[in-house]
Amino acid sequence: MDVRCIAEEPERPDIRWEAVVPGRAWGRLLLILLAVVLPVACADSGAVGSSPDPASSDAAATSSATLDGDGEDGGEEPSTTAESGRSAREDASDRYRFTCYADDGQVTAEVGSLEAVWASTQYLRTEYCSVEYVGSPPLTLTDSEAAVADIAGRGSEAEDTELYLDVLSACTRLAAEDGPHSLSETPEPVLEATLVLCPEAPHAGLIESQLGREAAP
Repeated sequence: MDVRCIAEEPERPDIRWEAVVPGRAWGRLLLILLAVVLPVACADSGAVGSSPDPASSDAAATSSATLDGDGEDGGEEPSTTAESGRSAREDASDRYRFTCYADDGQVTAEVGSLEAVWASTQYLRTEYCSVEYVGSPPLTLTDSEAAVADIAGRGSEAEDTELYLDVLSACTRLAAEDGPHSLSETPEPVLEATLVLCPEAPHAGLIESQLGREAAP
């Protein structure tokens, strides 16, 4: 007798049994035995099996290969005016001289930067500072300096170079009391440009109050 265990499609692990027997009587008996015993043997021998699903494997590979974005937030870009202020301060290095005066006309400082003006031991006595260009003539504003001058020149016909020197002077010190070098006598566009060029000036809070703004913490 020849007995074969035949596997159907992999997706449908059904088993069909085929027996070849020499006679009908023996055939019926053997068919009963085959139906009970041989399925276990076939299962143990691995006659029926399932192969991995290529589609699911591809899906898994695709999932694991999925690329994330760069994850970077564009964030908020710095404002043009703030960038202009920082760049203009860098451009001002060694190009200008600040001469500062007390209210009685006495010189309190002669320095080459705003930081040196603010750090002067005579700063509290200083009424105002004049600013002179000491670089190679003629004075030509850089792009960042010109951007600051544009803010200061709103509604003004003054030259850009003059406006920028006015802003530098306003960055040194402005008197709170009325006077030629006071907050009240300084045009608002110049005050606005001052906050762009030197927002960390000791008197920046007074300028913001003069402009009706809330002082930065």
